[in-house]
Amino acid sequence: MANNNNLKTEDSVSNLVKPTLYSIYDKDVTTSSTDYSTLRNIPNVNEPIVRKEKKLHQQIIIIIYATVVLFIFGNIFAVLCNELYDNLTLKRGILSITLHSIAKYINDNIIPVDKNIVFGILGILCGFIIPICDNVFFARYNYNSNSSNDFQSILKCLNSILGISLGIKHLRWKSSMQASSAWGLLNIIMWLYFDGSLSTLTIGSVISFVSCVISFNTITNDNYSLLVYIMDFYFFSLLIFGKLGRYLLRNC
Repeated sequence: MANNNNLKTEDSVSNLVKPTLYSIYDKDVTTSSTDYSTLRNIPNVNEPIVRKEKKLHQQIIIIIYATVVLFIFGNIFAVLCNELYDNLTLKRGILSITLHSIAKYINDNIIPVDKNIVFGILGILCGFIIPICDNVFFARYNYNSNSSNDFQSILKCLNSILGISLGIKHLRWKSSMQASSAWGLLNIIMWLYFDGSLSTLTIGSVISFVSCVISFNTITNDNYSLLVYIMDFYFFSLLIFGKLGRYLLRNC
């Protein structure tokens, strides 16, 4: 008897409530309990997505592939910095002083090796250092490495540095300091737009300063615009290598 009374009570409540809800909403409110149970099984979108760990051999393949790509890009950027110049005091090859100085030091003091191998290794280091810093030193800032490091974003960065090189060459600047300062301001905008992470800002600033120090003794005419050029180029180069490294190692 008790069960029959409960069923009658539920039916009465349902008959009273459903028409009212139906008039306010639509016929979906009268769906069966089976449909409701199906809706309850839909996963919550707010629940964190658990990443599946890659197997060891898959991670090794990803690292090897990233190493090869970064090695090639290291040599490409060595060629690019050798060809980037303006029509004033920035002559061809000045931006590559830092790379050639590092290669010369390694050949004279460590081990004789072809400079292209040195350029490739530097590209590998620049590509790996940003993802490592993201996960070790700047992990608490929760930088989302997949948010702006897709392939299209990397192509935009590459197009940007090509556009900068053409602008430096063909626009009529009053002085090299004007052009280098404009590039420096543009770097800030590019960092905010393409990256915005503290790891790129910190490591990029350090590498730019070190590149400036390495090249300081070679530049003897007290033309400090050349040092600004060097800082500009290596900061933006690290931004590109950082994005490329994040993209290549995103599943590692």
